Amino acid sequence: MSSGNKGPENSIVPEQKSDDAEANTLSLLEKIQKRSISPSAISKEQRRQLVSYLMADGYSTAEIARVLEVADRTILRDKKIISKANAIEHNPKMVGEKVGQLEQTVAQVMQRLRRIAKAPGTPPAVRVEAERGVWKTQRELVETLQKLGYLPTAAQRIEADFMHRLEEPPTYEQMLVSVGHLEPLFLDVPESDKGAAREFEEVKDMLSRFSVSEKLSNISENIEKEFNNGVNNEE
Repeated sequence: MSSGNKGPENSIVPEQKSDDAEANTLSLLEKIQKRSISPSAISKEQRRQLVSYLMADGYSTAEIARVLEVADRTILRDKKIISKANAIEHNPKMVGEKVGQLEQTVAQVMQRLRRIAKAPGTPPAVRVEAERGVWKTQRELVETLQKLGYLPTAAQRIEADFMHRLEEPPTYEQMLVSVGHLEPLFLDVPESDKGAAREFEEVKDMLSRFSVSEKLSNISENIEKEFNNGVNNEE
């Protein structure tokens, strides 16, 4: 405990309403830890700001209670109030906004990684890891967007490319083009899409057999034409 000068300990700390709330909270925490301010002298709002800060810093309920010199149940009550204050109401527009923020963050991360990879003097091992980080970050973004429904999965692509326009079946050439577009998607599909990958291989096999059948049919027609031409010439 601090000595004779009890003025700072007994004074009430005024509410700080700065734009830099985190800096103010950290400053208040440092004063409490240095015993220049007593935790009992701060307001409930300031205490809850400290509780929120310490929660984010990994402190347990008991540890926060010790720092702020209150009972565990007081911290539990503060946590409940903080959670209620930060509750998010269902808003479909928020999903799009969060996805936009996610894409911006990913773009910034990839730019930083690329700068690291291109910086003069970067060791080759670090450069490789940076490039790998770019690929991993981009791939995780795609997977996240697929889970949120912003990008189709491989199975959905198959349905889109092969099941549309049922009244006008695609030609063999069109199906070959679709297969060529889809094939890269199955190089590294997640476990949940393994069934779709097997179906895709079956489609490729069917197209292959159709191609062989079509070639045999063309050969047969050519032989028949040559034979008929020979007969006509003899006549």
